[in-house]
Amino acid sequence: AHQGVGLGHSFLRHIERCKTIVHLLDISESEGRDFLQDYDDIRYELEFYKKELADKPEIVVANKCDLLPQEERENKLEIFRKKIGKDIIPISAATREGVNALKETIWKNVESDHSYLSSMKVEEELPLPQVEPVVLNAPYPEDFRVEKDSEGRYVVLGPAVDFYTRKIRAFKYRDRFIMDKLEKGGLSSKLRNAGIEEGDTVVIDDKEYVFKD
Repeated sequence: AHQGVGLGHSFLRHIERCKTIVHLLDISESEGRDFLQDYDDIRYELEFYKKELADKPEIVVANKCDLLPQEERENKLEIFRKKIGKDIIPISAATREGVNALKETIWKNVESDHSYLSSMKVEEELPLPQVEPVVLNAPYPEDFRVEKDSEGRYVVLGPAVDFYTRKIRAFKYRDRFIMDKLEKGGLSSKLRNAGIEEGDTVVIDDKEYVFKD
């Protein structure tokens, strides 16, 4: 990175703006990597690029602990502490083990360092842009009708149906939401007035439903 390879200097300059570096290591070495060597490599890059960067507060994290037996995990953590001389926080992003403790450590570290406040520049207050309001002309919920087609199905049509089915973005409960809106507009009553019986087919936006009274 210090030679400009890959993200290179852009990446290292980005780190310069950080007050604390969180160094995430794969302690499971599941991809054939040596987590101790990975740590040394990054430290080398930081120190070679700029010593001030290497002197920043650092939190070292051992991820993927869930992939190791308890004894092997503890042995690796102890080896790191003895060889590197720093503490290391074990976590598993997959199982969330240790994540809350990590967040608390990060927060305490940042909270105790108020130097960033003195480096903040007060920008000149600019006027807010004038934005024209967007008017959405939604139809009344009851603005739809029921027609029986040649196949004996009861088709729900009209502005309210078009609005709810075309304008509402897809989400998990979209169909239930549309049905609730149409029901407020009298869907069941209009279906009964059209002569529907239990078990008949209702069509809304090309989707078929079975009517249950």
